[in-house]
Amino acid sequence: MKKILKKLRKLHWVDTLIFSAAVVVLVGFFFFFYRKSTYITIRFKVTNQEVLTAHDTPRNDYSWRFHVGDLERDVVGRTIAEIVNVESYSITPENKVVYLDIRLRATYDTRTKLYSARGKNLMYGTPMRFNLHDVTFDGIVTDVPGTAQVNATEKVIHVKTFLGSIAPTLAKEIHVGDTVTNSLGKQLVKITKVEVSPATQITQDSSGNLHIRKHPIYKDVVIWADLTVRVVNENEVVMFDNYRVHIGSQIPINQKRYNIYPSIDDIEGL
Repeated sequence: MKKILKKLRKLHWVDTLIFSAAVVVLVGFFFFFYRKSTYITIRFKVTNQEVLTAHDTPRNDYSWRFHVGDLERDVVGRTIAEIVNVESYSITPENKVVYLDIRLRATYDTRTKLYSARGKNLMYGTPMRFNLHDVTFDGIVTDVPGTAQVNATEKVIHVKTFLGSIAPTLAKEIHVGDTVTNSLGKQLVKITKVEVSPATQITQDSSGNLHIRKHPIYKDVVIWADLTVRVVNENEVVMFDNYRVHIGSQIPINQKRYNIYPSIDDIEGL
């Protein structure tokens, strides 16, 4: 220790200045490039792994594999990703929309004010692949803490829909109270009124005259339903993630015993 102090006393003031400047530069570099590692919860939408169909929704058998607690570890055994919430709902008989809340190990850049993980900045639309214990999947970021939120208001609207010329066996299955929910039990669609009548058809006789008649077998069904929608930027109405709701659009109503897509004839509550 005495030898070190003796050598320090022999340092020229120029050497001391250079040494001090080097220390300041090193400390400055440290704070400038400092990135804090932390765990944050990010929402991902599960997408198709095929590049050309990346925005397609997963099949039922694929969506069933996701569960809370499934995780991914790095080479030293640290948990770097863990599913903390699963939300899904059917949009076709074969496909579901799946959202995952994932507790993700990320770094925070104090310069850019952005979180990053796996070499990518975490912002809306960032694609990322996860290799969990039970499933491998691709997803895109849909929500990150601290980012600007879309101006959207959730509300319930009432619509009148029409389903024409369907089999009577199918018409009998549609009941008041039938409800579409997501995996968390949130109501998305609820049928409030059903009217069934013989299907109306237009026929033409041998003289070319048109006639309106009632089909002896097939049925027309008028369905009133409550829809949970989001009004985005005060002028766009969407349900089921990004499905536009307007006159003429079809509502997917998927139940255990039937799947129907009635078209909207009238909208109340907007």
